[in-house]
Amino acid sequence: MSGIIAAAGITAAAGLAGSMMSKGGGGGGSQTQYQQTQMPGGIQQRESDNWDLAVQAANQLKGPYGGQRVAGMTPEQQALIQQLYGNVGSTNAGFGQAQGATSGLLGYNPTMVNPQTLAGTDLNPYMNPYTKNVIDPTMSLMDQSRRQALTQIGDQAAQSRSFGGSRQGIAEGVTNAQSELQKGQFAGNLMSQNFLQGQTAATGDITRNLTGQLANQSAGLQGAQFRGQMAQQLGNLTGQGQNSWLTGMQAAMGGQGMLQQQNQAQLDAERQLYEEQRQQPLDVLKIRQNALAQGMPAYGQMSSMTGPGPSSNPLLTGLGSASTALGMMGTMGRMFPNMWGSSNTAGSVPTDRGAWA
Repeated sequence: MSGIIAAAGITAAAGLAGSMMSKGGGGGGSQTQYQQTQMPGGIQQRESDNWDLAVQAANQLKGPYGGQRVAGMTPEQQALIQQLYGNVGSTNAGFGQAQGATSGLLGYNPTMVNPQTLAGTDLNPYMNPYTKNVIDPTMSLMDQSRRQALTQIGDQAAQSRSFGGSRQGIAEGVTNAQSELQKGQFAGNLMSQNFLQGQTAATGDITRNLTGQLANQSAGLQGAQFRGQMAQQLGNLTGQGQNSWLTGMQAAMGGQGMLQQQNQAQLDAERQLYEEQRQQPLDVLKIRQNALAQGMPAYGQMSSMTGPGPSSNPLLTGLGSASTALGMMGTMGRMFPNMWGSSNTAGSVPTDRGAWA
């Protein structure tokens, strides 16, 4: 920007001088008045130094950053990712077993209860096998008592001189009848007791059989429910184990992610340092250009000069030539604004090294 200001100032001065020289150019004795702005030699030297510094900065300017920009995954992250891939399908066996057990229980049918009736029960196994051993000896004793009674009746009939009579026959018939009645009552009573005992025993077995069938049915239902609960628990434990494993993997991945972020921060810091080192000579040049541009107006000095009348005055001719040259410099300053920075920004230099070659 300082170069543009200088060129523009010199161009304006040159144009002013040229216009003033045109006054009175044809009169031999007339006096021509003109003004000229002069720049001290120190400013010109600083401009030249800045130019040399700009060329040096452009030639030595570092290229784009060629270092690593993105931090790669840590070896542990890659190993964890491989473990995640390897864990795919690891729960299939547990879930498959739980599903198989549940599917098997879907068709479960409890055992059927078949109650037994007393009418259809054979009581012979329940009869006391020792009843006959009691009845037969008793019958023999009762028959022996009957015969003894008949003997007594015959003895009495003989003594009364009625042996073989009707009275003896009636007495013997009554004795035989009573004996048989006693036998029948005795045997019937024992058989009845034996039958009742058989019925009671059979009823007990029927009751116990029904109770057992009901207990087995209940146990089967409870067993099916238990297996269903175990299948559900197996599925839950499989899922919980997987979730616990994934939680651990997530924590491990988080820790490795922090390491990767730290590596990325270090790479960013290295790149930032490179950019700062690359920008540092440009900042120096910018500061010098700004300082020169801001201080240049203070160095402008106006001086008045009187020249001889004729237009062939060598001094005026030289000033005319200088005005032409300075005008060309101002035009070049406008044609090449990027010589001092893009968009006429003070302190900027071209990044194309070919422009300084």
